Amino acid sequence: MGIQFDPSQLATVSPIPTDYEIGDEVIFTNEFGVVFDEGFRVIGFSKKEDVFNGRFIHLDTDAPWFPARPEMLTKKH
Repeated sequence: MGIQFDPSQLATVSPIPTDYEIGDEVIFTNEFGVVFDEGFRVIGFSKKEDVFNGRFIHLDTDAPWFPARPEMLTKKH
């Protein structure tokens, strides 16, 4: 069956200072410069011990278990 991702286990407060908060609508740009303007929202944050490669912001994407770095995001207004 494998390990299941449980979004209720995400932190509600960022472990690293950031301008992003849960519920913010964002545009995601991947490492190759491809922009995804799908109306993604921040759903939570990694716990401090789970931050890797600067990634700690979880989005409501098809891969919510894989966090983004702040510089990969742009807030939608």
